[in-house]
Amino acid sequence: MNIQTTPAQIEKTSASFPAITEEPIRSNYLPEERLRLLGESLAKGDLTDLFGLMPFDFQARIRDSAKKILEVYRSTNAAQARGETITPAAQWLLDNNYLVEETIFQVKRDLPRRFYR
Repeated sequence: MNIQTTPAQIEKTSASFPAITEEPIRSNYLPEERLRLLGESLAKGDLTDLFGLMPFDFQARIRDSAKKILEVYRSTNAAQARGETITPAAQWLLDNNYLVEETIFQVKRDLPRRFYR
């Protein structure tokens, strides 16, 4: 993770970082071979449980993600206003936050609860 600030400043920000920064946020991925076996087992009807992959409330997850993105946006904007150096990805978020917000709105609108039933 590319963070250009001191550790003391990181602790003061409202956004928290993942415990293992090299892993994707909310990583639920399975290796390709495991996915193949899972698909075969599902197709055969052999499975009743998806190995701990629990269903989740998609709408709640969208709300949580949108809240976290807004939190990071505000934190980054405040850091830039204080004259701190920010990463290119953070600068992209500041420049394109309107696209992110529009996409979140579209997902909420176009993928209603009944879609997941």
